[in-house]
Amino acid sequence: MSVTRFNDDRTLSEARLTSVVDPRRRAVLTALQDEETVVDRRALAERVAAIENDAAPADVPDGTVDDVLLSLHHVHLPKLDDAGYLAYDAGTSEVTPRTAESDEAPLLGDF
Repeated sequence: MSVTRFNDDRTLSEARLTSVVDPRRRAVLTALQDEETVVDRRALAERVAAIENDAAPADVPDGTVDDVLLSLHHVHLPKLDDAGYLAYDAGTSEVTPRTAESDEAPLLGDF
């Protein structure tokens, strides 16, 4: 794997590793696991909230989904985008998963 340097002297591999330490970011990756097309940010928040609460998406209260949505937008999706796990367009609220076949997609087993 090629190594890219960040301004703070971390490698891309280190950034990818630290991006998946957080349980919510792992839930995002789990929710996107079988996706190959663009996913709306709110729909993703519903899936993540369901995973975190071990419930069906319809059973998760709207307030919980709103809390997840806020943290995805401000924290988790930008970090996963920076690490190459997905592409996040905050302007359109679209999340595009990177498939395993993509040269840009990091694999969790690469660490």
